[in-house]
Amino acid sequence: MMGRLHRFVLLLALGAAAPLAAESQRLSLGPHEHGAGQFNIVLDGNELMLELLAPAGDIVGFEHMPVTVKERMAVRRVAAELARAERQFALPAAAGCKLTAAQVDGEQMEAIGHNHDHDHDHGHGSGGHDAHEHAEYHAVYRYTCRQPQALDRIEVKLFAHYRTLGKLRWQAVLPAGARAGELTPATATLTLR
Repeated sequence: MMGRLHRFVLLLALGAAAPLAAESQRLSLGPHEHGAGQFNIVLDGNELMLELLAPAGDIVGFEHMPVTVKERMAVRRVAAELARAERQFALPAAAGCKLTAAQVDGEQMEAIGHNHDHDHDHGHGSGGHDAHEHAEYHAVYRYTCRQPQALDRIEVKLFAHYRTLGKLRWQAVLPAGARAGELTPATATLTLR
């Protein structure tokens, strides 16, 4: 799995502005925090990318590598749920955004040999993950939007499904510039304007 800084550099390459780089240092490079995830948004022309990084404990209920049949089944179930973008986010219908790819990975998925990749174009290295203290899930959703100017908000539904996830630190790279903030179950709609 890519490191946090590596992923953010990828986001910067997709069109981010310089002011977000300093904010990224504060938001993305901190220690693993239970109950807190990272949400990145990039809108470049009519292409929208949403990225989620969250502790496995908040997504599947445990962070250790799955050992029992029940734990393996839970990891498979969560992988399938996370890949369903419509369960995680709601975008304005007026924007006409169509999901083109959903990729989900994490150390637990790799440990059981299950990687969920809806565009079948995401490779994984052959390295193992034997002793991770802090497993995480990483999901990337790519959309093409017919009317990207109508994309004025994103409703984040994650809090309803993953109850121990208490906040998402977000950073966005938008045509109007870069922004950052925090979402909670009480403030789960991100306003993009």
